[in-house]
Amino acid sequence: ETLLISPAERTEIVVGKFLAVSALAFGTAVWNVALMVAAVGVAQALFPHTLLSLPGLVACVLAALPVALLLAAGCLTLGVFARSTKEGNYYMVPMFFLVLPLAYWSMAPGIELDGKMSWVPVTNALLVQQRLLSVRPDPFPWVHLPAVVLSLAAVIGAALWGAVVQFRREAVLFREAEQGRGGWSLFGRR
Repeated sequence: ETLLISPAERTEIVVGKFLAVSALAFGTAVWNVALMVAAVGVAQALFPHTLLSLPGLVACVLAALPVALLLAAGCLTLGVFARSTKEGNYYMVPMFFLVLPLAYWSMAPGIELDGKMSWVPVTNALLVQQRLLSVRPDPFPWVHLPAVVLSLAAVIGAALWGAVVQFRREAVLFREAEQGRGGWSLFGRR
């Protein structure tokens, strides 16, 4: 109800929430990469072999941005349905069941960033990061990067569109009033 009395439109509120969650997710990724840079620097000082590409680690910061945006959009879209943090955590489970297999697929033996894999969201972003980190003599497959960006942008856009559509519904905004009447949930009527 507090958001409804503000002069901001519902789309602006969704964008604000999306940017806040994205900033936190991206900050976590930057912190992760910074710690990896420090660890690789120490390891390369101790061992003469190159373990990871340090410029690739820095480039992973930029490659982490679409992943952070994707996860923020997915969490926001599902989080619109939750009345509490506990309920919101339950609603994240379907997203985990979708995202985790795609992430694990990028770690399967023999999987490379190619024409087909560049269109699979999550997997493609992680394959780009793996390729940036690896020390290999062959050139980076820049030709597949537009497909990676387009597929991630399409999923992010669809998730944000779903969040805006749900946020405009009065039934979603006033769920607390329906609490005793067996209101609506992500999984149907109660």
